[in-house]
Amino acid sequence: MPSKGAIIGTSAAGVVLLAGGGVAAAIALSADDTPAARPGLTAKGHVALTKNVHYSRDVGRCFADAVRQPDIREGASVTIRDSANAIVAAGVLEFGAISPSNVAVCEFNFRIPGVPTGSKFFTVAVGSGAPAPVSSDDLFGPGVVLQPN
Repeated sequence: MPSKGAIIGTSAAGVVLLAGGGVAAAIALSADDTPAARPGLTAKGHVALTKNVHYSRDVGRCFADAVRQPDIREGASVTIRDSANAIVAAGVLEFGAISPSNVAVCEFNFRIPGVPTGSKFFTVAVGSGAPAPVSSDDLFGPGVVLQPN
């Protein structure tokens, strides 16, 4: 249904070389320079598929049909917009797993930290799919369930 970025270890200092316009500068980064977590709440939910799904029951994974559901896959982008239609957070879908409550459902979870609060509703879009309107109570509470088929 977490964003990926660079992680700086806490036991060693790193050096980043920035070059631009013919000028190069070195910046030393230590463990104390790691950026603070973004303020906001964690949005959570999953995409639930019941059709056009391939199962691998021995490992508990499932996969959307790549032709009929090309946007539903591990690593697909998840974009959250606020009521002003501004992108406020983004993340990715996790791998598809057989639902613990219904073996006929394939679920792709997402968890996106740092979503700003203050909007009454949001929209959530997976890949190039149509955005789905969701309430802030669902997005930050039990989670959003998107059902494209």
